[in-house]
Amino acid sequence: MTTFSDYLFQLRRNRGLRQRELADILGVEQTYLSALEAARKDPPSPEQVARFAMALELTEEEHADLLYAAQISKRKLELPEDTNRAEYQLVHELVNSLGGLSDDQISVIRTVLRMRFDRRTPLRLKENAM
Repeated sequence: MTTFSDYLFQLRRNRGLRQRELADILGVEQTYLSALEAARKDPPSPEQVARFAMALELTEEEHADLLYAAQISKRKLELPEDTNRAEYQLVHELVNSLGGLSDDQISVIRTVLRMRFDRRTPLRLKENAM
């Protein structure tokens, strides 16, 4: 399951709708909706997410959350054109680690990505820290 599929399922169920009912409102096949909720299809475009928001009568916050969930649930990512060689290697190392990372490892990676470094002061790690 993805963040998008889980959230879409939750929103639909909270509104007391069956897949068939929501599919009819949206004008899509029930099998498509089922595939979205089971994460067998990539999340829809922002325009399509807006249609889901209208059909489910989402609040602005729920709509924003569903858009974000769709964005982070994409299986294919585009790297920026200015990505350097070391960043490409890092991305591939991370991709190859997916499915095997512990919660602690994910937390450490997130912490490092959120760090703001003073470029004048090099980061020094303790040698036995890892």
